[in-house]
Amino acid sequence: MLFGSCAAISGDAAAARPAHRAMLSATIGPETPGPLQQTFPGFEKFFHSPAGRAALARSGMAQDVTIEQVTRRDGLLLLKIRDRSRQKGTPVSETYWRAITGLRGRITALSVLPAAGSTMGDAQQIRLLRDFDAAIRAANPGRL
Repeated sequence: MLFGSCAAISGDAAAARPAHRAMLSATIGPETPGPLQQTFPGFEKFFHSPAGRAALARSGMAQDVTIEQVTRRDGLLLLKIRDRSRQKGTPVSETYWRAITGLRGRITALSVLPAAGSTMGDAQQIRLLRDFDAAIRAANPGRL
């Protein structure tokens, strides 16, 4: 699932625009048998492996991805990713942040992909990821 601004979706340059030039994405995966936070060490190990880096790469090639930083905060596994894959479609920055979390018992990946040339820093991207996670949780009450 991708989220875009009213201006981008409508094609109307006068429509509302977000504070940050970035694309948000959400990927909902399979169910997890228990609390996802307990599996964060396994996810971290996977994403550092060739198979994990290939899964993250737009090209599908592990050598195009570097995991630059990993941190855990507020129930999120946060990954700073550099993807040097040749880009197709919307031009986004090579470096972006992704959060792994559990939503309604499912493994979920949330990403903030700054527009190419954006000056959006790490702290802004992490804050936007946390806000994105909070908005999804608020819109979907119940077991998350």
